[in-house]
Amino acid sequence: MLDFLGCGAFGNVYRGLLPNSQDEENGETEVAVKSLHGKVTNEDKIKFLQEAVIMGQFNHPNIIKMLGIVQEGSVRLMLD
Repeated sequence: MLDFLGCGAFGNVYRGLLPNSQDEENGETEVAVKSLHGKVTNEDKIKFLQEAVIMGQFNHPNIIKMLGIVQEGSVRLMLD
């Protein structure tokens, strides 16, 4: 994660670079990384994952594309 962009509904949002992605020019794609605060309820975790599912269904040039979710231990990240 490179830069802090702001706060989202569930946590902080950062700018990052995803290596070895679909951008063949330099092997990196700029992404927004949405994080889930560490102290959240199970309901918040479910809503975060529901947002990821909904974002993953969009395929429109004016809407960002959800690239994936990282869920390792208590860390949950969404890459857009």
